[in-house]
Amino acid sequence: MEDSSGATASDTDLLTAVRTGGHGAFAALWSRHVDAGLRAAAQITNRFDPHDLVQEAFTRILGATRRGAGPVEAFRPYLYATLRNISQNWHRDGIEDFAYDDLGDEADPLAR
Repeated sequence: MEDSSGATASDTDLLTAVRTGGHGAFAALWSRHVDAGLRAAAQITNRFDPHDLVQEAFTRILGATRRGAGPVEAFRPYLYATLRNISQNWHRDGIEDFAYDDLGDEADPLAR
């Protein structure tokens, strides 16, 4: 029996559920693989925040899976490949990481 987090479901079962509209299934995949993704992102590059890379990777994987593409069985290797591709694309495209703390404390930036 599976609890609502998908703790006992295989990645394959969870990916099948995502393809059929199971939002909780993707949350279970996130919970299961986010820490490994963060570690991998930190090893792939120090140019971008690992959290940004992982968030973008999961977003892209969710979109691909809902369209019937994306991983079918091996989620984690697909996640790692997606992280590498995003990092390479961002580097090639000249995307710069920046700290939101550097934006200042202006209460309403649109009120200039």
